[in-house]
Amino acid sequence: MQHPTPHPATEHAAIHSDPASAEAAPTGEGLSTADPLAAAVELRARGVAFVLATVVRAVAPTSAKPGDKAVLTERELVAGWVGGSCAEPIVRAESQAALRDGECRLLHITPDPETSGDRPGLSVRKMECYSGGALEIYLEPYLPMPTLLVFGNAPVARALCDLGHAMKYRVLVVDLGRRPSMGVHLDIVRDLDRLPDTDPSSTFAVVASHGIFDEEALEKVAGLNVAYAGFVTSRKRRDEVFAKLAARGVSPEQLARVRAPAGLDLGARQPQEVAVAVMAEIVSVRRSTRDASSRATAAAGASAPAAGSSRAAAATPAAGSRATAATPARLAVASCCHGESHKPE
Repeated sequence: MQHPTPHPATEHAAIHSDPASAEAAPTGEGLSTADPLAAAVELRARGVAFVLATVVRAVAPTSAKPGDKAVLTERELVAGWVGGSCAEPIVRAESQAALRDGECRLLHITPDPETSGDRPGLSVRKMECYSGGALEIYLEPYLPMPTLLVFGNAPVARALCDLGHAMKYRVLVVDLGRRPSMGVHLDIVRDLDRLPDTDPSSTFAVVASHGIFDEEALEKVAGLNVAYAGFVTSRKRRDEVFAKLAARGVSPEQLARVRAPAGLDLGARQPQEVAVAVMAEIVSVRRSTRDASSRATAAAGASAPAAGSSRAAAATPAAGSRATAATPARLAVASCCHGESHKPE
């Protein structure tokens, strides 16, 4: 029986760049199958990032043959076969790089790397086995959908949910109020202590409760270490809420990571415009994080010996990127509440 193959993510986020995030993220442990394609489907359903490695060419002597496949998470090879003790560690390292930058690459493991040429998207590593042989392995990263965590049930929150769905985010709503539900198609959480497990590095939280449960939501978000958190508010309201949070024990460091009000300053007034401003800032954070990961991958490749250097085109940062590798993930509350009609009372 053939197993359906998953579709690679077209939108990427940095995966587990922080060790604490990696520990909190879903893992590939406890798979019910050793078949790589079935394992890929199972990991996809769990929301676990992984790489599907496929041998496309083999020059004897090699234990892996064309068509052999393996599935690798950030931590380990969980199913399949792409070679023995010489090839597998190299495939693991290159798979981790693919998970960091979200780009496919062709890995060439060869006894004579200098003859491989310099092709875009190609990573060349030296085959260290005495028996020789060469492999070309296609590495295809599959990254989980980013999560948009929306707190509130106001018009801005509803617009954020609509836009998040259109942008292929997994949308989760937290609503502690008593307003009518925003829709049966949404995953709605009524208890802050029962939030679903998500990967913090690809979770983007926006508090748009407009005074209903601002402090409770922000206190929860501050402890989640998510990639982004926005607080839809006015500057005056921000100061009041932050003072209350400080009194509740939220540290200055946590508050310093929060930008308020949330979103890029587009002069937004209508709820839909505010949602666009917030999502634009989320895109900026996601892309700058990915660019930083790409630069780190490129720097690692440049510092390695020539025989093991990576030539993946994905390592080139996007033009005009403003991020640096040292840029921390930030909880953000950006400027999206300029209209008086959208300021909480």
